[in-house]
Amino acid sequence: MKLLWFVDSRYFDENVETLTGLAYAHPPRGPSPHYHELLVDLLEEAGIVEVNCDLKEDDSEMIKIKLKDPSATRYLTPKEKAVIERIVRQFGSISTSELIKSSHEDPRWRIVFS
Repeated sequence: MKLLWFVDSRYFDENVETLTGLAYAHPPRGPSPHYHELLVDLLEEAGIVEVNCDLKEDDSEMIKIKLKDPSATRYLTPKEKAVIERIVRQFGSISTSELIKSSHEDPRWRIVFS
């Protein structure tokens, strides 16, 4: 869910609107969309995404959400795809704890939730 925050906030910086239109909560571990568990459950039940949870060495959970049909990206504009790809390259392989730290250091997080 943190990657979604970075996608939305970077997209907003460039386009003065978020990509998803989601509102974000302020839990202790950093930004996540309101009702994100329900959202993911609905997408999974509809057969749109596949959800896998991995337990990391530090006992944190990494939730990986993958499109079941990669052709669904056809609904994204080139601009939207570019932002998503940049965020995944920058943050996609870091640990959960590093992602939480990065989200708390993000100036957008500080401004919105201070």
